[in-house]
Amino acid sequence: MGLGFTIHTKIKDIEKFQQTVESQAVESGYNAEHDESSSTVSFCRLGDLFLNYQHEGEGNTDNVISVNGDCQTNMLGPGFHKAAIEFIDRLQQATRTRFEVEDETDYYTERDFEAMKKKHFHKWLAKLFEIIQEQKDKGSTSLLFCWDINKYYPQSDNGIVISPLGSFCLSEVVRRIREEGIESFADDFFIWNNSERDARFHRGMALNAMWEDCYFMPSERSEEDARINGYIISELETTASLDPSLPFPKKEYEELCRCFLRTFFLENFFCGVFALYIPDTLL
Repeated sequence: MGLGFTIHTKIKDIEKFQQTVESQAVESGYNAEHDESSSTVSFCRLGDLFLNYQHEGEGNTDNVISVNGDCQTNMLGPGFHKAAIEFIDRLQQATRTRFEVEDETDYYTERDFEAMKKKHFHKWLAKLFEIIQEQKDKGSTSLLFCWDINKYYPQSDNGIVISPLGSFCLSEVVRRIREEGIESFADDFFIWNNSERDARFHRGMALNAMWEDCYFMPSERSEEDARINGYIISELETTASLDPSLPFPKKEYEELCRCFLRTFFLENFFCGVFALYIPDTLL
């Protein structure tokens, strides 16, 4: 169960097409990687567009190559869906190639962001927790949602939902959705819930990196420690500069600064108003 879109088109030159994908990605602030049979455009953590190339069958004298793309957007939210569709728009224009796009949310044809958010992403989120509640009622104690089995396995108690976005107390989520509506919880659940990469987006990027990849070890231990520590610090500082009123993981930020051997850039922001970020749905 998910949301996203697929694309299909035909080209004659993979290398030329990949060069255009690369240039459009760089121009948009994204990252692209390629091999002989595929390209991946990374918009941010958890946000990828996959393109696969396949030469058509025997007798293909025109050297026609099928391009098939897939992008799952429900992990990040409607903002990512919008950004990915807009990237497809630019890619079509730059390659002068028409794509067949099948969009489960109809955003590709309707371009109504608020309708897409409410009719599809919020509805999907509500249904997700209905399914998880049903699993719990049947006695399941392993409530995992899209968790990568190649990563560590977080310890959890009965009634705790593990996802790439954090761990959630199921009963509290259900209560909040019932009393406040799905819109309230969507702001905490979807990292890219709004159309722009706002303060909530950058905070979500930092929290996801802390949850999945950070060891809170000195940066001098390895290049990977240095990279992830620096990334989280940068995202948190961007968050505070965009919206100082958002709940902020002050303790973790300070610990990472010590690991990174740098001063607390945000010390003047704190002034006792920030506390450890623990949403009321997060255990």
